[in-house]
Amino acid sequence: MWNFWWFNGLIFILAWAGGLYAQPLVDWEPFVEEEAGFAVKSPAPLLHRVDTAYTPLGPLAYHTFFYRVPEALKNKRSNEVYMVSLCDYPPGSLDREEPDWLRVFFEETIAAAAQSVGGQVIYKTETKVEGYPAYLWRIRGPGGRFTIKTKAFLAGRRYYAIQVVGTSGRSVNAASETFMDSFRLLP
Repeated sequence: MWNFWWFNGLIFILAWAGGLYAQPLVDWEPFVEEEAGFAVKSPAPLLHRVDTAYTPLGPLAYHTFFYRVPEALKNKRSNEVYMVSLCDYPPGSLDREEPDWLRVFFEETIAAAAQSVGGQVIYKTETKVEGYPAYLWRIRGPGGRFTIKTKAFLAGRRYYAIQVVGTSGRSVNAASETFMDSFRLLP
């Protein structure tokens, strides 16, 4: 049932390789998305893209808010893409009685994300986001060209993934941590 998370990789590829640019880099400011229920500090306003994933649960709208660093700034920056993605599951689809279903959900999500970009999981760990159980993981892309750091969690029926795509060897940096750690759910 969770095998559709390859779609997350597809969104990453579209944003990373597809020439989707936001405005030039400015001072970090809060980006507030009331409809999607979150705020995050970002180097620039995030663009919004909606795609549909056709799954055994039916069609799911997959929202991605992202900023792709322009080519002119890439050699001055370690990160290439900042993203927040979310998806609402249908009512009842996440109601599980198995005690470890959430762990299984994230294990399958992480494996599918790595497979979707032809990458390898470097690490994964459990964490929390505003009291919700969450997972943090990093994927190294093919040939070690890039890494994708992801922090993901379920808040009710909504799946959130906060991601930073960076150049390998330079992807562990303060900008990445600022983006990931500034994420907040709106009341």
